[in-house]
Amino acid sequence: MSRHLPLLLVLAALLGLAAAAGMLSVPARSGEPGVLGEAITSPPRGLRDLVLGLGVLVLGAWIFGELLSVIRLPRICGYLLFGVLVGPDAATWRPEWFPNVLGGEQLAYVKLVDGLAIAVIAFVAGGEIRLGELRKIAGKVAGVVGLHAVVVFTGMATVASFVVLPMVPELAGEDGEGPGLVPALVVGTIAMAISPAVLIAVIKDARARGPVSRTSLTSAIMVDLVLITAFTVLMFAVVRFGGSPTGDEGGGELLSLAGGLAWHLLGSVLVGAVIGGLVLWISKGVPEQLDALILLAAFGIAVIGEFLHVAPLLVGLSAGIAQANLAGHNVDLERSAERLLLPVCCVFFAVAGAGVHLGDLPNLWPAVLVVVACRAALIFGAASVGTRLVGFDPTVRRWLWACFISQAGLSIALVGEVRRNLPDAAWAGELATLLLAVITIHELAGPLLMRLGLAKAGEVGAADRTDAADAPSGDTPPKDKPDTPDAREAPA
Repeated sequence: MSRHLPLLLVLAALLGLAAAAGMLSVPARSGEPGVLGEAITSPPRGLRDLVLGLGVLVLGAWIFGELLSVIRLPRICGYLLFGVLVGPDAATWRPEWFPNVLGGEQLAYVKLVDGLAIAVIAFVAGGEIRLGELRKIAGKVAGVVGLHAVVVFTGMATVASFVVLPMVPELAGEDGEGPGLVPALVVGTIAMAISPAVLIAVIKDARARGPVSRTSLTSAIMVDLVLITAFTVLMFAVVRFGGSPTGDEGGGELLSLAGGLAWHLLGSVLVGAVIGGLVLWISKGVPEQLDALILLAAFGIAVIGEFLHVAPLLVGLSAGIAQANLAGHNVDLERSAERLLLPVCCVFFAVAGAGVHLGDLPNLWPAVLVVVACRAALIFGAASVGTRLVGFDPTVRRWLWACFISQAGLSIALVGEVRRNLPDAAWAGELATLLLAVITIHELAGPLLMRLGLAKAGEVGAADRTDAADAPSGDTPPKDKPDTPDAREAPA
């Protein structure tokens, strides 16, 4: 413990500095909106405080992660918990002297880096995928994912309709009849979600390698594709048949939906493959600037995602797969991406923690616990049966379910889409509150269960053991990987 005392002192000093900066802060002058000069000389308060907030967020999250690693908990839990501690939702129970590191204004600006962070995380994950190995398990994984989608969707929709919605007064409706089938279908659809970003972070942090790690990551990506497709179709059906214009316009809307969905999925893969090829080609000419190249590519992916309406997660993943499987694969490129993964994960998951809705839990906890328990039971049953039917080995059959609990960014984004697409639905706001509370539990508990599953499967630390075995006699594995305890450094 004495080895980690300096970390506690640094954390205390960091929070003290943030508190002093907040007290000495000069309010921004009011300027005419839209004037570039005013925006530069008198930026909005939230944007001006963003630099300090990001610095405290990265260093504080890293320290929390290191402290939790002492008791063998995933570092990602430390990142999330620090985000919860400094987030705006925790302001009601924090002491008055505690600095307001990440208020609502700052959080809105910090979330702008989400696309960049997701792109880097997905790029690293794609670099781990070898198409030759993927082809061997693709059929089995598709079977597991198909059963997962059917069982979780139908099971959670049924539970929501008959048990959960009647428990919430705003969703029960008059005489307990409830608002109909649509909210139950929304619950069932979002319950399918698994967070690939969380899986990647836990696998990297645990230095895990093996069939459970490989199968869970591939499954999560496939589930994302199924989820996006199902949710898009559901929202179209609700909007189209729930009061939108009728008549001949329906056929045009359906074609537009199909085209948009096809571009969102296939276009993301195509754009990612092109970016991955370009990154690999450029990396040959700038071997000393690979970190900057990856950040530039991630920024490009985030911007392209907004303008071309493609998914940064799929684009980054496709880019990583492309550069890892094309001829002339650059190993140094992967090492640079892994070096960037630590600060990126600190920001991404701390921001996710800051966005959790703690205030929703006290009023909704009975319904939230029912959703969490039923979803976990359905995931366990579907994964156990599915892996047995397709012929996975006993270790995968026993522990794959533990990797399917986590939810994060995509689930939250889909809840926001429910509110945006159904602004006139009286139940949409309360249902969104319920779902965000459920996602909060999965966000915090998921990494713990996954780490436990990987440990029981014997895959924690397997990457280090494999690297040591593959190293030439007398050599040691590269020490520039940030995930090993001895090589990990505080982010700048």
